[in-house]
Amino acid sequence: MRALSLLLVLALSAFPCFAIAKPAVHYATKGAAVKAKAITEGWVPDLLPSTSFNIWVVKNAATKESTGSFSFKPTDKERWHVQMHIPICGSWQMPPAALQKEITSYRSSGGSGFQIIKKDFVWQISCKYGVGDCKFWKWVNMQ
Repeated sequence: MRALSLLLVLALSAFPCFAIAKPAVHYATKGAAVKAKAITEGWVPDLLPSTSFNIWVVKNAATKESTGSFSFKPTDKERWHVQMHIPICGSWQMPPAALQKEITSYRSSGGSGFQIIKKDFVWQISCKYGVGDCKFWKWVNMQ
């Protein structure tokens, strides 16, 4: 039994964590994300406020999808909210099933969200403006 336990521990340690979960990338500021080309390459939304910080993103190169979060100063929320809150024209696009639970959970905990629908992809952005916390999801536009 002890040998089996040791064998299991050795087998599990042979697989690094990134084989199980995609690694997250951190950018301290929007400037750092710009410098790393995370915005121009489409991993991070281009309309983040200039004061954004603590930006995290998980990239899925195979599907061109990404998820992430960022913070901003709550004192910037009014100016930024007007800049970001783009009215949705047409239909709201349902996120892929794999993202629905996460988006619904964040929104039900106080996140206010909107979508930006482009030809090839959709950004879903939800924020808790009072605390300066936002999450974003990007998926391929199937319509």
